[in-house]
Amino acid sequence: MKRTLQVGGVAAKAGRKVAGFLEVSGTDVRMPLTLVNGIDEGKTLLITAGIHGGEYASIEATIRLAAQVQTNEVSGQMILMPLVSPEAFHARQQYILPADRKNVNRQFPGNALGTVSERIAHTVVTHAASQADAWIDLHGGDIHEALVPVVGYLE
Repeated sequence: MKRTLQVGGVAAKAGRKVAGFLEVSGTDVRMPLTLVNGIDEGKTLLITAGIHGGEYASIEATIRLAAQVQTNEVSGQMILMPLVSPEAFHARQQYILPADRKNVNRQFPGNALGTVSERIAHTVVTHAASQADAWIDLHGGDIHEALVPVVGYLE
């Protein structure tokens, strides 16, 4: 059986799906996350969204994936982080974090003792990306982008 997957204070044993928060040291930031530890051995996939607070489509897609994926459908592990910049999301800021006026996406790999954006980037890299074999960072659907002509469907 696969080892326990742990990201910050959140842990999922093999065959379990667990939701919680990854806290950013020295700040009030708590990033929601879901850990999916499949029943079979395999690689670890990290999916992040919401690095920019107004990218609602990618945030929602990650939330839906976290809700729908089941451990028996996964070989390996998934770390799903739908909202990396919660402060920007709540402030309806499309590119910058209100606390330090920086774009989190430009702060990687981050700094443990830096500004809030730098600490967020450092936390994602240190606690989540360091465990991943692959990392998908979802963007798009930001506040200024027209989504009206976009259609999605399931067959």
